[in-house]
Amino acid sequence: MSAPAVAVQLSADGAVGTSGKATIVWSITVFADATGTFVLRNGTGTGDTVLWGPETAAAVVGARHYPFPNGMWFPAGCFFDETAGAAVVTITYNQVTLAA
Repeated sequence: MSAPAVAVQLSADGAVGTSGKATIVWSITVFADATGTFVLRNGTGTGDTVLWGPETAAAVVGARHYPFPNGMWFPAGCFFDETAGAAVVTITYNQVTLAA
């Protein structure tokens, strides 16, 4: 049985949960009146591979909700990379420990 999902609010570059730990993202909510561009990267920093960006990293304006019913897998950890503007988002996620 997996642990309950946790939510974190981010408005600047940073790890979603523990940096480098495998992560499943369940949803992203962008706050109303937030304007910005952001992507989620697989890894620990801005140089890592982009796995998700709203409308291919187009600007997000206003409130939006992006659900991932089956989860989005970030095996090397999930990094929130705000590429422009001031997006404020809540990300709901779980982190998992992979068997050796």
